[in-house]
Amino acid sequence: LCLGPSTGSSSGNKQPDVRITDKALDLSWPMQTGELRFAQSFLHHVYPDSAQWSADAGLRLTLTVTKAHPKMWRTPFEAGKLPTIKPDWSRWVEEGDDDDKEDDLVSGGRRQPAVEQAVDELNIADERTLEVPPLDVSTEEWKEAWRALTSPQRMLTLALFWNAQEHAGRLAAAKHLMGILRVSGGVDEKLEARFKGGQALLQPLDVSVYEAEKRPTAWVRTFRQMGRGEQVALLDTCFEFCDSHEHGLIVASFL
Repeated sequence: LCLGPSTGSSSGNKQPDVRITDKALDLSWPMQTGELRFAQSFLHHVYPDSAQWSADAGLRLTLTVTKAHPKMWRTPFEAGKLPTIKPDWSRWVEEGDDDDKEDDLVSGGRRQPAVEQAVDELNIADERTLEVPPLDVSTEEWKEAWRALTSPQRMLTLALFWNAQEHAGRLAAAKHLMGILRVSGGVDEKLEARFKGGQALLQPLDVSVYEAEKRPTAWVRTFRQMGRGEQVALLDTCFEFCDSHEHGLIVASFL
């Protein structure tokens, strides 16, 4: 979303105060000529923790936020099309289009909601299910079972964990991983830009390349029942037990 005029200068103006909930945007921007106010309710719910924004010298504020509602959005806000708003999304819906159709089309079919997709991926043949001990990373039994997995099986397991998370969980996990990589010097400019540039890196991972691999189905089911903090801690432990080649594959999945 681009808010405000594209001409003029913000020299001498303060930074805007942007407040976002899952249903509304409230913006106040102190100007030399007075305060600019903008308050609107989103057409449907959004993920407030996904919001990123920047203000440029042309009095334009660019806001990126991820939709939580799975259906089409005719406009970003309940008030309809607004002259100062320029939406920029992957699939624009004109007036009169069917609002009941799903959006987020991707090559080869429609992208499913994250948890639904994770459940589908676990609906697999018995011969591809690994027998594993309970998912308790504090036990030697779990550590031995993790090390006993082949590298493709570990990568598949991590991908299934990722796909089983809600959006907020993926965001927390991605931020935690970026923190680890920054400390270790493992973040280059491309990865940093990718992390700051939007929500595409938080989408479900394609696991079709691991179609023939066995996977610890019970672990993924347990993972789905964990709290967000527990999920992030588990992914951190799994990352720690991966080798350098696997670390590279994990980082590459964000690019």
